[in-house]
Amino acid sequence: MRPRYTITPDDYPHARDYLDRFDLDAEGGSRKAKAKRLNDWCEENLDSDEWSRLKSAIRKRRHRLAQGDTVVTVTISREVRDSLSREARQNGVTMDQLLRKVLKMR
Repeated sequence: MRPRYTITPDDYPHARDYLDRFDLDAEGGSRKAKAKRLNDWCEENLDSDEWSRLKSAIRKRRHRLAQGDTVVTVTISREVRDSLSREARQNGVTMDQLLRKVLKMR
């Protein structure tokens, strides 16, 4: 049994964006009412794995918005990520610092 989670009004836009692929209609009303309708739909239609992915997407989006324009997400292959991570660890720096050094940004 998955842990109970409720979509809050503040999380509604994040959840809505994530769930756009399901083409559900949760528009109209207050933020609280929209979040409740969306949460009810999720309760009926999402399994534990989908709930986990939704919660993860909400957390990531919240974090990105809190960071403002200072942080972006880049998709790279696992091989490249592992190589960057290894190189950064060997040099005692973060991947961001390593990339800045390689690109000669300071």
